[in-house]
Amino acid sequence: MFICDDCVKDKDIVKHLSNKQLMKCDFCGIQKITQEITHETIRCIATDIMKQYSFSEYSRKSSAMFSGVIMNNGFLAILSKMLNMSNHSEEIIKEFEMETGFDSCFLSENGKYSDMHLLRPMSDDDAIHSDWLMIEDLLEKDNYYDVNPGIDHFKSLSMLEYKINPDQHFYRARLGCNKVNGWCDDLERIFSFPYVKDEMLAPPPMLCTSGRLNRHGISHLYMANNRDTAISEIKPSPGNICSIAIISNTFELRMIDLRKESIDDKYFDLGHNSYYFYYTVAKRLSEPIEPQMQNKYLITQYLSERIRKENFDGIVYNSAITDGINYLVFDNKKASIVNDSEFMVKIKQVSYKYDDCDDERKTYDCPISFDNDDFDEKYGISRN
Repeated sequence: MFICDDCVKDKDIVKHLSNKQLMKCDFCGIQKITQEITHETIRCIATDIMKQYSFSEYSRKSSAMFSGVIMNNGFLAILSKMLNMSNHSEEIIKEFEMETGFDSCFLSENGKYSDMHLLRPMSDDDAIHSDWLMIEDLLEKDNYYDVNPGIDHFKSLSMLEYKINPDQHFYRARLGCNKVNGWCDDLERIFSFPYVKDEMLAPPPMLCTSGRLNRHGISHLYMANNRDTAISEIKPSPGNICSIAIISNTFELRMIDLRKESIDDKYFDLGHNSYYFYYTVAKRLSEPIEPQMQNKYLITQYLSERIRKENFDGIVYNSAITDGINYLVFDNKKASIVNDSEFMVKIKQVSYKYDDCDDERKTYDCPISFDNDDFDEKYGISRN
């Protein structure tokens, strides 16, 4: 197949093309300067497509079956992000299916997948860009200020810039309220009322604990786009009183937008490598972290600091608990409490949403064994 430059949407693919000549483009049908889609081109594209499928789905299917899954479920939508598929899509897909040849292209003679590190797919649980893993590894060994991963993704930060005009409203919640002794009609009593004014902004550094995007002792302002998200993010228990306030930004804010949907919209600007890196960032920012696993915050805190040093005002990201949006502003002085907007709520109940999880002993068609023979006897599953 031959393709012209105008039909290549993902410019990272261009380096895998060769053999320039004047002929009809197989994608748009126009006579112009084209380049050949080689075996290496197909391998590059197929690798990105395979990343769209879960590891369990990928592993338990034969190469022929998996090829069919790709071609029949969303292949055109994924391929259309990379190439112009507006014309002759059926013919092009058939040719791709034939030329991809999973049996010969990705399998060695003994039937094992070759270059597994290149073909490892991405899924909700497995979508980890290798550069993310590298930064995590460095942060386990070195102080964050000594970590310099030497990657190019941070040069693309400006493509994710999101400006917020002044005087927009956000919500911030805080556990508890004021309880102050006083008098009313000659009766002494304790008055309960919400935290007010500066009490609802970010706490001073000496009181700051570690958070998803701030280190211990670093004061940043966390906000949400609605009250439900603001309350959910502080994880109250039934019976807790929460103070809530509406906050307004007093300046224009230059934010970095790390929401999944925003990164999807920047696929072509970022290129597929940086796209997958930032998609990994977005996924990790919006995943719940168990209290005993707060070392997982090291990398998101590191990224937050990198963004701050690039003179951005903060970060926008998906909530890990609701469908809402969270905002982190680095400088408290760029926001203020809307006058008389503070109020209190009492938590009545907390509900949970959940998904069933796969028993991975039953995921694969091939037999599995554990490192410990006793575990084989205890946890093994009979396939008779």
